[in-house]
Amino acid sequence: MTPPLAIGCRFSRTGYGNELGYTHDQMPSPPTPLPIPSATAAPIAAPSTPPLQPPPQRILVVQPTWVGDAVMATPALRAIREHFPQAHISYLMKRYVKPMYTGMPWADKLITYRTGKTARLAGRTEFLGLITKLRKRSFDTAILLPGSFKSALICKMAGIRRIVGYDRDGRGFLLTDKLLPRREDGQFVPTPIVKYYLGLAQYLGSTNRDLTMQLFVAPSEKRAAEDV
Repeated sequence: MTPPLAIGCRFSRTGYGNELGYTHDQMPSPPTPLPIPSATAAPIAAPSTPPLQPPPQRILVVQPTWVGDAVMATPALRAIREHFPQAHISYLMKRYVKPMYTGMPWADKLITYRTGKTARLAGRTEFLGLITKLRKRSFDTAILLPGSFKSALICKMAGIRRIVGYDRDGRGFLLTDKLLPRREDGQFVPTPIVKYYLGLAQYLGSTNRDLTMQLFVAPSEKRAAEDV
């Protein structure tokens, strides 16, 4: 097994620094966007492995829980689509954040699940139903933006062969590709979430450094606004 390689310090073999704040221990005409002023471009991650051979054909990207995090995930989502232009990409998200993704040009399918009171009432049936739905779609790769144990467990139970994510919340044994968040004195080093998400895309081979965040509107929403 390849020994852990620190990403978050300066590499003598590459000659440039990387600030994405993680380490790894294994393999490595769309709608008009409404741009959100971005920070400077993210430094490119040192390639730890060659591009996937063969590249994934059916990718599931598990989305963040919160609306603000969804916006900050857009640079990573854009980079994933650009790097895997031929793949079928689905996004898995909680139902209440779906409006943030409607109109995005990078996903082929949006998959939602219930939360809160309705999910509690449905109980185990809702959880198992989601796993069955994902299993039927035969995803070969899952990319986990949130760091929750549940997101990894769902993908594992859905039979997804490759699961890529940060090793947090005790879920490392569920991941095939573990990215290790930087620690100092046993504590996680705070990392801007937009770079944290983009690090996943760069780990998979993307060379996209663009941190520009974007919002989109669906054609129906645009028409509704014009009618006001």
